[in-house]
Amino acid sequence: MLVLGTTADDKGSQLESLVKTVLLSQGYTNVHTNVVTAGGNELDITAVRSDAVLTSSHQTPLLGEAKAYADAVSTPAWQRFLGKILLARLDKPHTHGVLIALNGVNGNVRGSYEHLRERESAITIVDGDDLLSRAIATHELSTEARVLESAAEQFGRSPTHTQAAYYDGGYLWVLRWDARSYSIMDGNGSMLSAQRVEQLRPSLQASVTGDLVAYAEALAEVEELHRMRVEVISNLLRGTPLPEEIPEGVVSDLRSEPFCAAVGSDAVALVDPAELDAAAITRFFLSLFEHRLPLASLSFMTGGHHLAHFHRLIDLIPEIHPWLHDSGDLANRLSRITPYFPSAWAVISTPLPYTALDADDATPQTSEMQRHALSEAVIEAIRGDFANVVLRGYLHDVLGIAELEDETTLTVKSTTGPLGNLDVHTRLRIGELGDELSSEAGTRHVVIRLLPGVAEPWEPVQTPPTAEAEVRQNAGGDE
Repeated sequence: MLVLGTTADDKGSQLESLVKTVLLSQGYTNVHTNVVTAGGNELDITAVRSDAVLTSSHQTPLLGEAKAYADAVSTPAWQRFLGKILLARLDKPHTHGVLIALNGVNGNVRGSYEHLRERESAITIVDGDDLLSRAIATHELSTEARVLESAAEQFGRSPTHTQAAYYDGGYLWVLRWDARSYSIMDGNGSMLSAQRVEQLRPSLQASVTGDLVAYAEALAEVEELHRMRVEVISNLLRGTPLPEEIPEGVVSDLRSEPFCAAVGSDAVALVDPAELDAAAITRFFLSLFEHRLPLASLSFMTGGHHLAHFHRLIDLIPEIHPWLHDSGDLANRLSRITPYFPSAWAVISTPLPYTALDADDATPQTSEMQRHALSEAVIEAIRGDFANVVLRGYLHDVLGIAELEDETTLTVKSTTGPLGNLDVHTRLRIGELGDELSSEAGTRHVVIRLLPGVAEPWEPVQTPPTAEAEVRQNAGGDE
């Protein structure tokens, strides 16, 4: 365990503060730090424990020493601690003593302590592991396994080492990426605000070796590595040489993927899509979207270089979604419309919740529910990509996607029969603004709602489409 501090005195004060908090939580009263007795005896911590004895109470004094040494406590410090206990017991013979040694004690001290404990139970040594165990038990600190999982989710990579830390009344986790860099999370594995990180920076710089990588910087680094990774996949799809600036680690990482094969000692190639099983093909598509990507990374779509993998994905829908029996008609529809919409690939690649159950027990009703659930998810993905302010220009100008048409019928039913229905017919088309308007809007391609009777996208246009609705623009996805 690591106690942070800008100076050695600050680290000692932080450990004393931590111990004080623990003692108060355990029912001790009159807890004080940095006490100097009448005889000049300096004590890090003093406290009193009151225990009821019939109609009266019995008070037990506690004297503590807190050592935030980088190394294990050695014999001289242990002997000084015992001396303070003996002096305190001259006035109060039942005084208890506790030595808090953050990084433990050396072998000589451990041997002396174990021998002493055979006849003296009122003297205790507590180390950093003991403090960590208590913090985990009180839920002030998540387990290391949970933090590793959370770090992988939020930073997009797993740290090589983690270390619990304490500062200013709260626990932290230090995530070590390598010998030169690290990041931090709070005790429960959540991200800290940029302001909080800056508040902690001086104590971290004085206590932890290497450079602190804040979340935004770490995320930018991960996204750049991901961009390079997808760039390699894109070049492999197109059959073009890999860029020279790609780091060696990106290629070695891809060599371990199930959709790739190692070539020689340092090269990589894509496995023939026809040879990929359901796990490998879904991993191929899901790996593309683990982090944000610039639009240029999807340039392999222009020549349809992804279609062999995409059609393999469609072929394996019955294995990816085993509750979806007789998926032929839906698969045919998906194969026609979803090659153009990247978000839909991720939807198709992700098993829906029903697939967590036994597919052999599927009934026609559950299969139909699965069909509807998958269709709804794909439709939402298509709508999102169509509205995406970055992607829609590429859809329109390069891939030729122009319009989404939607028909909805709402039927209201009573206990005796249907009362009636309402129909809504919506056509949303990607329109292109002129130079002046595009400058004002911040984008050239907008989504407009068409009035009835406007020609289809493939028909000759006599007059420009009329925009019935306002141009919908927002950062999250414009319609």
